[in-house]
Amino acid sequence: RYLYKLRDLHLEGENYTEAAYTLLLHSRLLK
Repeated sequence: RYLYKLRDLHLEGENYTEAAYTLLLHSRLLK
């Protein structure tokens, strides 16, 4: 999915804060 690709891009760039925020936003969307 797009969000997971976005997360992987953040992780590759060592941007862990952005990656964590992306996952948090995704988890909120699922609820």
